[in-house]
Amino acid sequence: MALLIDRIVCGVDFSHASHQALQYAVEWAKACEAQLHLVHVIPMDPHFDLEAAVVRAFLDEQRQSAQLQLMALSDQLKSDVPEIAAHLAHGTPADELARLACQEGGDLLVVGSHGWTGFDRILLGSTAERVLASAPCPVLTVRRPDTNEQASLQLGRRLPRHILVPVDFSDHSQEAVEYASEMAKQFDIAVTLLHVVEPVSYSLDFTLTHVDAQKKKTKLAETRLAELARVFESRGMSASYQLKSPPVVQAILEGVQESKADVIVMGTHGRRGMARWLLGSMAASVLRQAPVPVLTVRSPRFSQEHPRKTLHSSRENANKVT
Repeated sequence: MALLIDRIVCGVDFSHASHQALQYAVEWAKACEAQLHLVHVIPMDPHFDLEAAVVRAFLDEQRQSAQLQLMALSDQLKSDVPEIAAHLAHGTPADELARLACQEGGDLLVVGSHGWTGFDRILLGSTAERVLASAPCPVLTVRRPDTNEQASLQLGRRLPRHILVPVDFSDHSQEAVEYASEMAKQFDIAVTLLHVVEPVSYSLDFTLTHVDAQKKKTKLAETRLAELARVFESRGMSASYQLKSPPVVQAILEGVQESKADVIVMGTHGRRGMARWLLGSMAASVLRQAPVPVLTVRSPRFSQEHPRKTLHSSRENANKVT
């Protein structure tokens, strides 16, 4: 197995949305024979006067309550996963989740998000994006279903059966493709590659030259997607591809519906084309609107025999020689 998930870190706040994420974390831990680390963060208001008796009493009460709930949850799950540990932290949830994932050597961080309108959307926009930006490993964001139909789709499908991989051909996008490849191999599932063809640049005059350029751009993208799909098929996996037009978020949501994917796997920190959405408000839009979990790939861990690992080792050796 080239994809290594030995430690899964899951943020829990004892809400229904958090329970959804925990169910995914448990199923993935069982399938990967991985340790499961539960993390609860008691938010710390920067304006708290920690010397005040009332504040200390409040925090002590929060700490004791959370500790009891964590212990009960650990006892409930210990027969379901190979190994389980619980962690209680204080501070900003996104920062503490990233810190614990780094401290425990997490290979996957699982978090829940509410995804409904109102105040929770504000929380999602700040917390989820901070997790994506600071996490030292891939992040699986599980959104609470808005409808009974979406809930029934997720029920019993916490292990992926079909992955949608948006691709913009950047290095970070390639990491997501490789991660999806290893997931497909491990879970024996199908993959759909999706590319959004951006329009060619033009000024006030749109001519036949621009039409030809757009056709060539589309044809090149299709050729590259077909080549990627053939690589998957050569490894014994089922793969297909889709070409879409902007807007990007809508294209991704359509791709999920058409492919019946139950997980979106995306690279982070791309700087051109489609991957720019991860750097701004569109990230929160996808996390809020996608009817399936979104797995963002950053610093994935592969085994020593994986081609990416071998290439990295060769580059390090070359640098030492020079």
